[in-house]
Amino acid sequence: MIYDFRSLFNQFINQIMLQESKQNRVCTPTQSAIQEQLQYVTCGAESTFCITIHKKVFMWGQGIQIPKQLELQDIEQIAASKEHWFAWSDTQVFGCGSNKQGKLGMNNSVNTPTLFDIFSEASQYGWQLQKIAVGLDHSVALIEVEEENKIFVWGSNAYQQLGFDASEQFVAIPHQLDSDNLPRIVDIYAQHNYTMAIDEEGRLFSWGSNEFGRLGQNAFAKCMKLPSPITSLGNLKIAKLALGTFHVLAIDTQGNLYSWGRGLQGQLGHGTSNDCSKPNQISSLSSIRDVACGEAHSMALQNNGSVYVFGSGQFGQLGLGDYKQQDAPQMLQIHGEMIACGRHHSAVLTKNGALFMFGNNESSQLGLECGKSGAYSTPLPKQSPMNTNQIFELTDEFMNKIEASRSEDLEQLLVEYQQNTSQIPNTQTTIFIKDLMERVIALLQKK
Repeated sequence: MIYDFRSLFNQFINQIMLQESKQNRVCTPTQSAIQEQLQYVTCGAESTFCITIHKKVFMWGQGIQIPKQLELQDIEQIAASKEHWFAWSDTQVFGCGSNKQGKLGMNNSVNTPTLFDIFSEASQYGWQLQKIAVGLDHSVALIEVEEENKIFVWGSNAYQQLGFDASEQFVAIPHQLDSDNLPRIVDIYAQHNYTMAIDEEGRLFSWGSNEFGRLGQNAFAKCMKLPSPITSLGNLKIAKLALGTFHVLAIDTQGNLYSWGRGLQGQLGHGTSNDCSKPNQISSLSSIRDVACGEAHSMALQNNGSVYVFGSGQFGQLGLGDYKQQDAPQMLQIHGEMIACGRHHSAVLTKNGALFMFGNNESSQLGLECGKSGAYSTPLPKQSPMNTNQIFELTDEFMNKIEASRSEDLEQLLVEYQQNTSQIPNTQTTIFIKDLMERVIALLQKK
């Protein structure tokens, strides 16, 4: 029977390794292959961008397997979506990617970072770019002009995500929003067909598509054509947002966390999978200073560096060592300085500049080295004396002991096996094997 199981076990291992190479899912925080010390990280839908302490810019994903240094200098921030992205400094703005529906604001799509003349030249006249935010097919910029903040929008307007009532389906050149109906805006955000902004009083405005109530306003409205305040927040002052595909996280000035929109996969963190059309506080979390959203998962960073995750774990994007959904916040076993989410992947940047990634790696968005087999490899923490290959050696040794043991010794053998493998960092394979060994013992004890 044991020999039959050994054959079956080898078949399972081959199957899971093949599955890894196809699905490329990493369910535990794994250090990126990039060797530079980092100070900034952000994610596009299927890509990751980093800035080093020496102002070098790297990106990977969308088929770029090894972190690639971009020919950019002195970049301060980056905004990325699925098909286009922008990077900027105090005096220059660069764009790259698809110009479909005018979302890049250039004449054509470009494959390399290209100077965005409109805003770059405007800096010569005292215009100061504060921020760019990008949705799936539209872009938004916040620019200080003569001590006033102006909002510029361009790209698709199919869902009124540009914030003005017009018959055009898209705008190819940045268009200034009428500021007469808006207070002074200090921050902007964009995502999948909708846009949000925070004013200097901490009030929140939203417009565009209202799928799943993600605008936080009238639950029955299909779209909001003009920037409108979210009155249900009352006197709360919002300090920061994160926009997911269909849900939103908001931090108030006291560090309290709120969420609304789609909740089907637990991404609202309320302990249920219900949708919510108005902001609802996540009472289990406090002292939050940063948030990030993917398509159906969320991350929150506390002042002390603790990282909490919730929502879909289908691709391992929660980093909890499994692929389960979490309807309530769960703490990661890693402290962070900065967090970011792509569509199905996540990033945690630590205080010492190391980057840990997890989730979907199908487009190489995790920046992990790939072997010839196509399956990812997982760089081990430097302090660990063990190699993940040892899981196979220890398991084989364990199998030999099972064959020579009596049924009353099986439980002790399992304890020894668990102790010997406890120092091996968890990957999808090690978790699978450890769990499988426990099931083997349980089955043999029953017989």
